[in-house]
Amino acid sequence: APAATGAAFDAFPRLEVDGSPRFPVVFCYPEADDAPPDLLECCPASDLLADWLLTLLPDPGAGARPPWDAEDRYLAADVQVYARLRSAEAFATSDEYAAYRAARDAASSADVEDSAEDKWLAVPAAASFGDVLRHPHHVLGGPLVLELRPSGTAEHIAWRTRSKVFELELNK
Repeated sequence: APAATGAAFDAFPRLEVDGSPRFPVVFCYPEADDAPPDLLECCPASDLLADWLLTLLPDPGAGARPPWDAEDRYLAADVQVYARLRSAEAFATSDEYAAYRAARDAASSADVEDSAEDKWLAVPAAASFGDVLRHPHHVLGGPLVLELRPSGTAEHIAWRTRSKVFELELNK
């Protein structure tokens, strides 16, 4: 999939005048070679993922389909959604932080996308964006980035096999 450019990753969370949080959401399609990411610039935490999936990926005949999905692999009911779980290190002293930064900077040239150490959160369509943000291991440092993968494809199954995926459990 083409890399997101420009405003897609330049947007940051903010508070509205009434104090309600708003944040950007980016939908990425890693199994679609020519799919640009979709950016929602200012979403409330209460927005449901299912509503946005139906808007972005309507059933054939129910709305305008993405031009890059000629095979109709990306349908709202047939995609799995994942959020990368980023971790934040805890440091007791500034020296610990300095050592961490030095080690991270030295290793940055060896970074590999989707490494075996990445952790992912499988997000059900019934979840709100706030449900993802409230997950104890999710750290928001910019937009909420969600990856959509067609269910059951060989690429999806291979990715799931090599990835550490946790299920988001919704409170009932």
